[in-house]
Amino acid sequence: GGSYTMYDGTVWRVITTAPTGETTLVGAGMYAGNSAALDLTRALLNGNSATVDLAYGGGIFVDTGSSLYATAVNISANSVGETGGSAGGGGIYTAGATTLVNATIAKNTASARDAAGGGMFLASGATFTGNNLAFAYNAATGTVSGEGDFVTCDSATLDITYSNLWDGDSVSGTCSGSYDFASGTNLMVEPLFADTSGADPAFWDLHLGAGSPLIDVGDVALLDVDGSRSDVGAYGGPNGSWP
Repeated sequence: GGSYTMYDGTVWRVITTAPTGETTLVGAGMYAGNSAALDLTRALLNGNSATVDLAYGGGIFVDTGSSLYATAVNISANSVGETGGSAGGGGIYTAGATTLVNATIAKNTASARDAAGGGMFLASGATFTGNNLAFAYNAATGTVSGEGDFVTCDSATLDITYSNLWDGDSVSGTCSGSYDFASGTNLMVEPLFADTSGADPAFWDLHLGAGSPLIDVGDVALLDVDGSRSDVGAYGGPNGSWP
């Protein structure tokens, strides 16, 4: 796993690369293992890269028996993989229990000979529960095989509500649970982030821009800091007021 810096008692920014000579790396930004129970609020895991033969979890890796609960979290512009290897979970790789509330998971990539799960990879037996999530522009690209721009499940459980999926919507593997983006409380609309014009997505502004269709359409049981219905993404909900 990588390292992180702290700002005002919260995880603020995580930037790391794989050590020279390593052939396997999990959790380039952050790693939760040894039955850890990780709780994050207002966290930015951004611009992490693992370029080794076997690379999993560009933003964060949750190991078997461990858990993650995160709210108001931006997991963006992370990447895993190199040309000749295997990679999974550009943003998140979980083999444990993961719950995200108000998160943005955007422009993460898995790129290798065999790549799976640009946004997320859920290993066998893993559970993922998401509410008020904004997924956008994630991609899995393989020179031999590439699958699951949004998510790859290896017999895992995926439950997502009041969330949005845009540009990179392919699902691969066996995902049980409820995650239909064509009906119900989920959406498939362009998020209209504040600024995605820069060449380097690590510096994109993923706050919601004026007129975004993700404003005031989140979980009706959650309120933004101004008392209105919650927005979808990392900057909505009761913990959404952060830079």
